[in-house]
Amino acid sequence: MENLKMHLKNFYFKLSKNMISQHPIINKNKKKLMILDSIKKKVYHGKFNNIINILNKGDLLILNNTRVIPARIFAKKISGGKIEILIEKILNNNMVLGKIKSNKKIKINTFLIINYENNIYATIKSKYNIFYKIKFISSITVWNIIKIYGKIPLPPYIKKKIDKKNKNEYQTIYSSKYGSIASPTAGLHFDKILFKNLIKKGIKIIFITLHIGSGTFQSIKSLNIKNHKIHKEQCIVTKNVIKKIIKCKLKGNRIVAVGTSTLRALESTVFKSKYIISLKKETNIFIYPGYKYKIVDALITNFHLPCSTLIILVSSFAGYYNIMSSYRIAIKNKYKFFSYGDSMFIIHNPKAFLDKIN
Repeated sequence: MENLKMHLKNFYFKLSKNMISQHPIINKNKKKLMILDSIKKKVYHGKFNNIINILNKGDLLILNNTRVIPARIFAKKISGGKIEILIEKILNNNMVLGKIKSNKKIKINTFLIINYENNIYATIKSKYNIFYKIKFISSITVWNIIKIYGKIPLPPYIKKKIDKKNKNEYQTIYSSKYGSIASPTAGLHFDKILFKNLIKKGIKIIFITLHIGSGTFQSIKSLNIKNHKIHKEQCIVTKNVIKKIIKCKLKGNRIVAVGTSTLRALESTVFKSKYIISLKKETNIFIYPGYKYKIVDALITNFHLPCSTLIILVSSFAGYYNIMSSYRIAIKNKYKFFSYGDSMFIIHNPKAFLDKIN
């Protein structure tokens, strides 16, 4: 049965277009929440603001404070051909690593015009795996070029555009560290009032940083999911966060990750004996069924794309059959899917860590 779970086709499901949310749900009272108890194998239904009743005093709620950069830049070749750059990583003041979208094959040393009037240009220096090393030619830094000429990248299934009126709707209210090309969308459900009420109840809130790159959303080509590789993403979990995780666990309380990016960051920490000792500055962890969780006890997440790394991850957390069954229930009950959609609260077995530290 384990080999069956490793086949990509087993993570496919049909989803009609009208179930893909094109706009964020502004009124939190209308946001649906599915509660999946993976231990009891039961599903419950509620609204997202019910999360305050599901979380317990002493629980540690951990969120990803990354902020989406305007990573999409449009340019032209000297011939007039259109080029789209999606910046993956800023290397220094004039160099980036990114993907390039073009109707024709991209050649090294291609000269690009971003803005002729203001002398903003770029050249394609080399190729690294699926990314290109791109040098910007300008009197201003890459960061300033991005701020002036860049656009917020949205997932391809969202047809609307981000403009001045809605520039923050794809950002979480607590985002503070620029570096992602995609929002940690499980966090879009939270507002200031909910945070205030959670703190009042005695739920502790802290932050990690994982800058989400295109690798998280890259389609899986191999039929055996074990053969898929995720590109490295920048990741920061401070010593203070690690201390609070251990303290929470020793008191018998839960670590609740908000979003799959938070879960991946936490599970990327090095675990030895009864202590979490360090964190890699970059992670390419790909979590699939069979993975043994070290840190996270519960997960708040959205409903994910079929055959994606993210549905595979939540299948490893809640159990393959639990997830596929709950997704069928979600479709039947008209839950909204993907970035702007509804959410899940998944309860995992918290004993794994406690057994190690007791």
